[in-house]
Amino acid sequence: MIIILRFDHIVSASSIVNVKTLLPEIRQALVQKNILDTEICQTSKIMISGVLYESGMYVVTDCVELEVLELSKILGIYLQRKHLNSVGVNAENVILVTEIQKSRYDCHLGAFEMLNMNKINVCNLSELVDYYPLDEYIVTGIKYACLKHLVTKV
Repeated sequence: MIIILRFDHIVSASSIVNVKTLLPEIRQALVQKNILDTEICQTSKIMISGVLYESGMYVVTDCVELEVLELSKILGIYLQRKHLNSVGVNAENVILVTEIQKSRYDCHLGAFEMLNMNKINVCNLSELVDYYPLDEYIVTGIKYACLKHLVTKV
């Protein structure tokens, strides 16, 4: 007898966090997203539909034009506790706290140069322009990220 199991998501060890202990910028961003829970689960890694998201990776949060992307560094991954027990984990209820990076395409390297904007953003995985996370590469002290494929906004 063969049993095939299908996993849509895998969450690494998570801990319950009181929202009051988070930075004021993060609390404010959560309220703007109508996330009013007093406690949420925090994790450093999550896999959704075979794609691994990890703190420290980068995601594309907006696409102004082909050479101007809004890249954001994942600072934290949060889940609302009510979704863990009832609905399950999916791209709509995984919350990413990110730090927006100003980016510029460097055609010589074929990568996006990134500069920290010191601005916090909160989004769901389902709101990302590109669902593939990106790694950071440092070349002569400058941060770069390479896209895995073409990204356009429809």
